[in-house]
Amino acid sequence: MGKDGHYDCIVIGSGFGGAAMAARLAEKGRDVLVLERGGEYPPGKFPRTPLDASTNLWDPSVGLYGMFDVWSFKKFEALVCSGVGGGSLIYANVMIPKPPEWFAKQQSGPMAEYWPISAGDLTEHYRRVGERLGVTEYPYVDCTDKTTLLSRAAKSQGLDFEPAPLAVAFSDDEHRLGQPVGAPADNRYDVQRFTCRKCGECDVGCNSGSKNSTDLTYLSIPQLRDPKGTPDPRVRAYHEVEQIKPLEGSVRGYAVEGVVHEPPVPRWDRHRVAAAQPFRFTATTVVLAAGCFGSTYLLLTNRRRNLPKLSAALGTKFSGNGDYLGIIRAGKNHVVNSSRAPVITGMIRGADRTRIDLPWPESGSERGYLIQDGGYPLLGDWVSEAVGLKPIRRVVESAVTLARARLSRTPRTQISARFAQAIGQSRESRTLLPILGIGRDLPGGVMMLREGADGDDELEVSWDKSHSQPIFARIEDGMRKVAAGMDGEFLRAPSAMLSRMTSVHPLGGAPMSADPERGVVDAWGEVWGYRGLFVADGSVMPGSVGVNPAMTIAALSERFAEKVLERC
Repeated sequence: MGKDGHYDCIVIGSGFGGAAMAARLAEKGRDVLVLERGGEYPPGKFPRTPLDASTNLWDPSVGLYGMFDVWSFKKFEALVCSGVGGGSLIYANVMIPKPPEWFAKQQSGPMAEYWPISAGDLTEHYRRVGERLGVTEYPYVDCTDKTTLLSRAAKSQGLDFEPAPLAVAFSDDEHRLGQPVGAPADNRYDVQRFTCRKCGECDVGCNSGSKNSTDLTYLSIPQLRDPKGTPDPRVRAYHEVEQIKPLEGSVRGYAVEGVVHEPPVPRWDRHRVAAAQPFRFTATTVVLAAGCFGSTYLLLTNRRRNLPKLSAALGTKFSGNGDYLGIIRAGKNHVVNSSRAPVITGMIRGADRTRIDLPWPESGSERGYLIQDGGYPLLGDWVSEAVGLKPIRRVVESAVTLARARLSRTPRTQISARFAQAIGQSRESRTLLPILGIGRDLPGGVMMLREGADGDDELEVSWDKSHSQPIFARIEDGMRKVAAGMDGEFLRAPSAMLSRMTSVHPLGGAPMSADPERGVVDAWGEVWGYRGLFVADGSVMPGSVGVNPAMTIAALSERFAEKVLERC
């Protein structure tokens, strides 16, 4: 443990970047402190009831200390997570390396995408991440309705389908789901984990512990676990960082200051905002891993207060990673069962035929992309069936039949048939398939600070989806082909119909670069001008990853750890 509050390294954030970094350093014998603004969520403790859901959002200013942090900007929304495990608690488990040919090296232009590293620099780190997170192809393709349907649809349209690589513990037998995984002592919470139950709850927290999230893997190594009740834990929940200050004098390192939140008990007692207590720790090195928004916001606010030498490129290269949400309503003879599987199980790759001799936007229509099936918890089926007047009419008809039976004292007046009719053939829930597109959009967004209504600094993002419209059009064309292969129709997501996009993979803000003029950190994640200060999360991407970014974020963090080890 750190002596007198001083550590070899403080890691801010516990998602894919922060957890991978902390584990690597701790295994090499360094004193590491992980600070996470959110709480802990052991398997079995993820909220499910309406009462719990009402407090499962993050905004301490109004007494909310839950997981989901929803950001709403001028032209798009984004969803991130607060909690020990970061985004790994609510992502869809997909772990894909960035294709080697997508490490672009465009030298000029306002939206140039220059990666100072190559795929070869991450090969070994991708392997380590895959092993640590237990990545395996989805094994139940032939006995999962939506996966089988997606595969057949792709084949009928001449598209390439493949099972999704997932960081999930699966049973060897699809008919014996929910088998024990290891022993309770294998994870930091000392709870029993179970193999995937195909319940569709990946994005709201896996109560079975099937998901190999970072808290159950990286943060469960012995070096990062503490005896119960220890006064100096290595991973500290509800610690929100506000300032990063270079230490003065001959002492090398940084002071990290912030507040400790104390959520009310019970959680729904929100008539008061808990008093936040200040904290201060120091470290030889500091690694920012608070995510695209969190890390960029911290750097922007601290450039004004404490870190004036930060690059002018801070806040640039924002990208939504080409996220494009849609819905497919399959033909009436098909069964999708979107709630009876992990959220994502398979994917279709759109070939990349980018030509460097073509300018944008012509080249955008040639950029590669992925299309993946989506899913949701069982509750989503009931909600989709309840929307509209038909279910209401069926219920009313059943009530009339029941009343007629009571008035006539006839014990059987097709009551069973009427109840079955009230439920109906479940056309909506049976045939609806959420669908996710991911592509190589342009990193043209800029993040900045503005003064909020209460006088505090707020994050603002200037981003125009029209810059990336060619790749979105190509993704939508691919989705329409998939819908045709299901004898169905493609529906644009409600947000898209309102000319707003939704991103679950925001990237950029503190981009990697070969020099401080074009980026914030170097090829090893060290901040230009500040020795011993690193960034290791999605904010360092100088452009879109083009696939689900979790594996690349973790692999970059593993790579950056090599230089952090030299500094501490």
